[in-house]
Amino acid sequence: MQTPDAAFGASPARGRPASSTPFTPRAQGELILVVDDEESVLELLSTVLRNHGYQVAVARNGVEGLALFSAQPDRIALVLTDLHMPNSSGQSFAELLRPIRPDVRILFMSGMDTSEGALTGSARSSDPFLLKPFKPAVLLETIHKLLH
Repeated sequence: MQTPDAAFGASPARGRPASSTPFTPRAQGELILVVDDEESVLELLSTVLRNHGYQVAVARNGVEGLALFSAQPDRIALVLTDLHMPNSSGQSFAELLRPIRPDVRILFMSGMDTSEGALTGSARSSDPFLLKPFKPAVLLETIHKLLH
């Protein structure tokens, strides 16, 4: 007969689930600015982030993003921006943010591989990057690591 712990995948010796994938801790209401020209991407990212406890501000391009960022630069914990948008790239958007707040954390994303030289200028090689499509868990883990 199985013990109750064993029936749910827990190791009787340790008394915890056998899963090796830890859950990303819930957010504490940090504000994330999401900038992407695709409405479906904005909706999906906003839903994932809000469901995990983040506050979210959305912008459809760099001009909107700059206006939102400029209105509350000290409140925004992280900027999540697409690299490739019409009329303004994520790189040019980052170049406008850094003089306002040099320590701002920026997480770039794109459907195009950055190994082709997409990250230049203010998009430093040390800036984190996610290749679309990515899983929500990867996004949440990356953001958590950047903020903590």
